[in-house]
Amino acid sequence: MHIYCFIESHDFADDVVPHIEAIEADINQWLTESRSSATLFKALDDELLGLTIETNKKMTLKKPLDCLNTIAQNYKIDFVVGIIKNNEREDVCYFGYEEGAFNISETANYLGFDK
Repeated sequence: MHIYCFIESHDFADDVVPHIEAIEADINQWLTESRSSATLFKALDDELLGLTIETNKKMTLKKPLDCLNTIAQNYKIDFVVGIIKNNEREDVCYFGYEEGAFNISETANYLGFDK
């Protein structure tokens, strides 16, 4: 399953752009240290920055979401988790600074994971 975790903001220019380089550096540092199968996704013209992950297991998803939750708290931002099907994004749930921490079991359930 192709999962995405992107920054969600009503005012990307004010809330995110001033911190883009630092957020990207934090994500890249975590990717290097964790050796996660997640990959950085960056399409700033579309106001998209975050991770994509190929998985159908909640424990594979937990560590990237933990990383992003820390970033969310540090930069006072939120993230959206969703699925890409037929090149279309389907938002599933939100977490972060205003939305609060994610619950991996609930997130996995929303995504339709078996495990």
